[in-house]
Amino acid sequence: MTNSSEIPGYGTYLKNLHSKPGASPEQLRQYLRKVSKSEIVASTRIAQGEANEVYEVSFENGMGVIIRIDSRSGKQFEGERWAISRCAELDLPVPEILSIDTYENSNTSCSVWIHRKIDGVPLSQATSKPKNLMILGHKCGEILKKLHTIETKGYGYIDNVGNGKFSSRKGEASEYFALKETLMDAAESHRLDETLILQVLTFVTDFIRDNEPTPCLMHNDYEPKHILVKGNVVAGILDFGEAASGDPMNDLVRFSMSDNILFDSFLNGYGDHDFERVMTYRLGFNLFVIAGCHRKGIESGVQYANRRLHKDIEHTGFHRGV
Repeated sequence: MTNSSEIPGYGTYLKNLHSKPGASPEQLRQYLRKVSKSEIVASTRIAQGEANEVYEVSFENGMGVIIRIDSRSGKQFEGERWAISRCAELDLPVPEILSIDTYENSNTSCSVWIHRKIDGVPLSQATSKPKNLMILGHKCGEILKKLHTIETKGYGYIDNVGNGKFSSRKGEASEYFALKETLMDAAESHRLDETLILQVLTFVTDFIRDNEPTPCLMHNDYEPKHILVKGNVVAGILDFGEAASGDPMNDLVRFSMSDNILFDSFLNGYGDHDFERVMTYRLGFNLFVIAGCHRKGIESGVQYANRRLHKDIEHTGFHRGV
């Protein structure tokens, strides 16, 4: 099953990004001794995400782990740990965190996250029959609905106690509008409709600023490639690195880009929702993709998001100005 949320050209960008030298075998052994003194029998680097080096590691004793290394300054992973811990309290299928530590290497520091590997394949790669996809989609919706019962404060990326970056939606809206310069540059460089993009940006920003729903925990990257399945069972929800506090409808956006069968069954599992709100946030997501792909030089990604932007407008309250 293809995952329609995959952005053309982004996979190649990630492979190039992760082709650069990473942690040495000695450094990996140092980090992994924290969770097992058994010999490492296999270590594979995975081109996943932009912030971290990611490795799948197998030990002689049969244990398997995923290790993520973040070399940015400051403490990382704290919001993600809080989110996963709260989800575990609700018996949601999240990874078992084995270790989170900070290390000093050659005058630089890095944060290292290790969790136990969950057996399964990403839902985006599952070869299930339509009936089984409906079962899995329904379960994914139920899981997200339960996740959204976790209370948070504020809006935006969360800290180590579940507080969002902004105290009100005005701050969140400002992050969207900060895209203006990049979007205008992208419009000029790729021959996009500059006037339309600016009008959509204003529409989405005004919507966010004027609507202040009760915030809850958002996975914020909830889509089939981050969901592991085994048969008809959802085995694990991965990658809480974007965990945020905000409007739960915003958390339905990534799944809305799945196959119709999967998304329809997902909505049935999730229950009550506001489709127009989902699609309004999806307009904002398209703008972020246009801006991000433009910065990274991914022409095909810019054009793909622009086509999707035009198509999605019809499902919202947006009306083009004269």
